[in-house]
Amino acid sequence: MPRKITQNTYGLSEEEVCKLGNSELKAKAHSKGLNEDQMKELKSYRRLLRIRCYGKRFRTKERDEINTLKFQKEILMQEKIRLERELKSYRHSAQTEIHIFDPFKWADN
Repeated sequence: MPRKITQNTYGLSEEEVCKLGNSELKAKAHSKGLNEDQMKELKSYRRLLRIRCYGKRFRTKERDEINTLKFQKEILMQEKIRLERELKSYRHSAQTEIHIFDPFKWADN
């Protein structure tokens, strides 16, 4: 049986509760002197507030930027893997090792 969520923000505004992330909310809760059970209630109520205020999914601008960067990282990783495979195939087909010119190696001479 799900527990009843109290609609108590413990002195914080509903808008403030909605916008704060976990660490900020925890810091505010500790500064107000809330215990762990009250903190859990506040987080559950925040979930309901976000659904009510922002629709089913709550996304901040920062979260969208993070997801964009993760997607770009994944594309770059796939490109890196493709290039490594291509390099291996060139090495295999040439039957000799490909030597990459290193200008710093010859600078000492």
